[in-house]
Amino acid sequence: MNNTKAHEGQKKALTAADFELKYDDEHTFPFIETEDCIIVGFGHHDRDGFAKLVTEYDKLAGFDEPTDAAHVQWLWAARDEEYFERYGEDRLIWAPSKVNASTPGAFKITVVSR
Repeated sequence: MNNTKAHEGQKKALTAADFELKYDDEHTFPFIETEDCIIVGFGHHDRDGFAKLVTEYDKLAGFDEPTDAAHVQWLWAARDEEYFERYGEDRLIWAPSKVNASTPGAFKITVVSR
């Protein structure tokens, strides 16, 4: 994720606003889409509601296949500190083998992988 910016070398705490996608003047979604087409929302959202929002977003983008709640995952994420130190940009790690609730700085995310 590279849509958050450091302020004078300081990292700000991520919030739901950092994971907001303004599609157009009428549609704002509580998630972002990565370059790999993965949908990521801040916090653990209701799976059914999140799936419906992803489906609405996809329809606006011209895709007809609905997202099922079974494809919605609750994960934990953390900033990739090494990447930040090297490039000065945020990138998240959310692989369950690398991040969990006890990882320092971890926070909840909701994910739909495609």
